[in-house]
Amino acid sequence: MEAASPKKSVKVPLVQALSGLTLSSFTDGALFAGSRVLSEGAIVDGDGGERVYAGSTMVSVALHGEAGQLLDTGPLSDEALLGAVRRSIGFRVRLLRLARAEAERRCAPFLLREMRTEPVFRIDDGVLFVDIDVECPLAAPWTGEHDAGRGAP
Repeated sequence: MEAASPKKSVKVPLVQALSGLTLSSFTDGALFAGSRVLSEGAIVDGDGGERVYAGSTMVSVALHGEAGQLLDTGPLSDEALLGAVRRSIGFRVRLLRLARAEAERRCAPFLLREMRTEPVFRIDDGVLFVDIDVECPLAAPWTGEHDAGRGAP
């Protein structure tokens, strides 16, 4: 005789209280699973004549859409939610890795050195927007020999 396995939908708390509000570990993945990514950028002349990649990656998450079905936002205000997102180390690391991957994809075959970023967080009409401005110097010197088929930037 088999025991019946009760199945019920359980919403996961969006935030957990550690020292203030921060995103729960499950929330990082849920937010990325329901996100849309838009990226743009190009190789340009930087200060001092060096070639750099300058671009932007926008991540948007409908909090009442796919991600919102998994999360219980409760009575959180937009300001409290933004504070929790900003304090989440895991979420910020995933954002920066995503922005770096987008920059590397656009600069192939060149490698990138250190990445300077400036993420900006906001919520408008139930959508979390994270805009990450990126600037990365190219690791390989620009000789013009490696741009065959890509055209000069």
